[in-house]
Amino acid sequence: MEGSGQFTITFEASEVTAESKEFGEPQEIAGERFQVHLNLVKDDLRVYLFLVDSHKTLYHGCFESVCSLVGADKEKKVVLEILSMHSPFFAEAFKSSEEIRIAVEDQIFPIEVLLYFLYGIEVDLSLLSTDIIAKLLLLIDRYQCSILKSTVERKLLEIDEAKCLQKYLTEIDQCGMKHLARQVVNAYTGHDLKELQKKAKIANSFSASTTNAIINRLMSLLHL
Repeated sequence: MEGSGQFTITFEASEVTAESKEFGEPQEIAGERFQVHLNLVKDDLRVYLFLVDSHKTLYHGCFESVCSLVGADKEKKVVLEILSMHSPFFAEAFKSSEEIRIAVEDQIFPIEVLLYFLYGIEVDLSLLSTDIIAKLLLLIDRYQCSILKSTVERKLLEIDEAKCLQKYLTEIDQCGMKHLARQVVNAYTGHDLKELQKKAKIANSFSASTTNAIINRLMSLLHL
């Protein structure tokens, strides 16, 4: 796969900056207790893990297989067991190499958000831009992270009502979130459906499940 350069994410003890804020309660990851801190700089959400016991690191204890994801201008050190558990794609890729080169079109940040979810850190999606959320959904599909779907669906609904998620319908559908797609479609008005038809040929743009939901929504509006 394509990619160049390096970047590193470190899950270890570090000083807390004045700009970062604690997120939730300390949680156990790989047998150690961490406190999550968030730092929002424009559209760039940075997530830090601070060890409650500052003398240890994430790689101490049960997770020892540290591998690399390389893409764009950065390299991430990741734990093989965690990625392999959540993603058949990564499980297969790491069988033959300790380093995976990933294609990154422009930004590495959506991949960072995906990794936070894989590590059990539920990022507040309301802090992210529309573009980042759309790319996150495509990455969940690309890397076969089906286990994450229910978590990300729930976090999407925390942003706002289903109607506000219409801008992500294509990505939600491609990601296989059928239940959420139906909720989004059922919030469409007649005007929304006309606008949708202008943008894409519905039968060729969505899965059979979502296409049926759109047809059913249209029929229900015609009977009003």
